[in-house]
Amino acid sequence: MKHLENSVVKFAVGAWNLQNMEGRKCNILNELYTRICLESPGAISYPPEMNSPKLQPKNVVIAQLGSIRDCLLTIPLAVDIKRTWANAQVNWVAESPIAPLLERHDCVDRVITIEPGWLRRPKVARNLRDSFRAEGIDLAFDPLGITKSALVAWLSGAKTRVGFKRPRGKELAPWFATHRVSSTARHGVDSHRELLSLWNPVEFGRGEFAMPCDESACQTIEAYLNAEDLNSDDSWFVIHPGALWPTAQWPADRFGAVARHLYACHGLQAIVVWSGEEERLLSHVVCENSGGSARIAPALSLSEMIELVRRAKFFFSCDSEPLHLASSVGTTTLSLHGPTWADESGGYGDFHYSIQSPLPNLSNWRSRHGSNTAMQAIEVDEVLYKASRMIAHTQKVTTRNAA
Repeated sequence: MKHLENSVVKFAVGAWNLQNMEGRKCNILNELYTRICLESPGAISYPPEMNSPKLQPKNVVIAQLGSIRDCLLTIPLAVDIKRTWANAQVNWVAESPIAPLLERHDCVDRVITIEPGWLRRPKVARNLRDSFRAEGIDLAFDPLGITKSALVAWLSGAKTRVGFKRPRGKELAPWFATHRVSSTARHGVDSHRELLSLWNPVEFGRGEFAMPCDESACQTIEAYLNAEDLNSDDSWFVIHPGALWPTAQWPADRFGAVARHLYACHGLQAIVVWSGEEERLLSHVVCENSGGSARIAPALSLSEMIELVRRAKFFFSCDSEPLHLASSVGTTTLSLHGPTWADESGGYGDFHYSIQSPLPNLSNWRSRHGSNTAMQAIEVDEVLYKASRMIAHTQKVTTRNAA
C-alpha cells in the first residue's frame, strides 16, 4: 500500500503538465493529493531537500494568497527579506483586496493579483508561469503553506523554494519546496519570519511592519475626528465588534457595557468600526448599550481604517482583521480569544493584551462551525479588569516617555 501511494503521488506530481492540463484534471489531482496526505501522512516520502542555499537573489517571490489577516501577518517577512538582500526585487502574489496597501509598502516592489479559483483555469496558471520566467525568479517563499501557494512558488521557476514542514505545511505544500523549515514560533508573524532562518537567526517578537501612510486617508480621518471633536488621541479608543467566524464573536451588548464603563471611569469615548452590513448592525447594538459613550464610524476603506486605528489610544476587539491592522501600526490592542489562541493570533510584540477563554475550542472544525460557548464564557468583569490595567500601564509609559 505504501509503495502504491508513493507511486500515485510521484506520478501525479510529475504529470502536472501545464501545456495540456484541463481544469477538471487539476481538481481531481488536487483532491487526490490532499486525500492521500490527510489519510496516510506517514506513507508519504517527500523529495530530498537540497543543500543549505547560499545565494544573493535578484528576484524574490512571496506566495501569500491568504486573507487580509494572513497578508498582514506576512508583511514582517517582506521587511526581513529587504533587510537581508537590499537590492533584491520582492514580488508578492496575492488574492485578497490588500493589494493597494502592499503596492505602497517600501519593502514590496511588485504586487501580482490573481483571482480566486485560478487553479481551475490552466490558462491563468500558464500566464502566471510565463510572467515569472520572464522576470527570472531566484527564490520563492511559501508562508501560507497550502497546495495553491506552493504551486505558485513552483510556477515561479525559482530553483530555491522555501516552505514549511508538517504540520505547518499542509496538503501538498511540502512536496513543492526544495527547503522545508520546522516552525517553532507560536505567533503567526514569527512563524512566517522563520522561513528566513536558513540565512538569518529569527528573534521572536522583533518583527517590524513598517506600514506606509496614505496622505489622502490621513486627511479624511483628520477631518472626521475634527468634526466629531475628538482631537486628542488620549480621549478615545476603537471597538470592532466583528470576528473571523461566528464562533469567535463576543456578544455585541457586552462591547457596549465595556464602553459605558470605560467612559464612566476613565472618560474614554469609543468609535465603533465595521465592515459589511452584518457588522454595521452589530455596531448599532454596541452603541445602544454604551449609554451614549460610543459612536459608529462611517464606512472606511482599508487605508482609512489603518489611519483611524493608528491615532487611537487603544483597539478592542475579538480575533479579526482590524485587530492585526491595529497591531501592525503599533496601536495597543486588547483582544478576546475563544476558538483561536491569543499567543498565536493576538496583537504582535510588546504592549498588547489579550484574554483567553477558559473553554477553548480544541477541534479545528468546531473552531469555525461549532457553538459560541467559548466566547460566551468571557465575562464583562474580566474584560474591565484587564482594560483598567492596560490603561494604567499605558499612562505610566506615556508619563515616563514625557519625562
